[in-house]
Amino acid sequence: MKENVVALLKSSFNEELAESSLDNIFFLRNIDEKVAYLSEVLTRLFNKHELMRTCRITKPPAPWITDDLNELMIIRDKSKRRFRKSHTEAKCKNYQVLSNSTTTAIRNDIFLLRWAFVTPRIYGSI
Repeated sequence: MKENVVALLKSSFNEELAESSLDNIFFLRNIDEKVAYLSEVLTRLFNKHELMRTCRITKPPAPWITDDLNELMIIRDKSKRRFRKSHTEAKCKNYQVLSNSTTTAIRNDIFLLRWAFVTPRIYGSI
């Protein structure tokens, strides 16, 4: 089905390109005017016959987020939700401890990941 649509679009594009008045380009004197005219005609045709596809652009996942870190972040987020429901001192302390330990674990994993890339370069050059 997709091939039929593409073939149909190609044939209609070619027909419309043949019907377009590209002969006017010979009457223009300046090369800049000729390029602008040709560009305008082709842009109009491409905009008319272009297949539009929507896509979602996402960032790739962070390489240092492991399953253990993900679990730790889930526990931290649950603790935050509990603290926000009832503002008790114990839940606040629990959330602070979990938040600090999660942040420390993430920083350590980032450091270890970067060190793993740098170490072979340092010791390989000696």
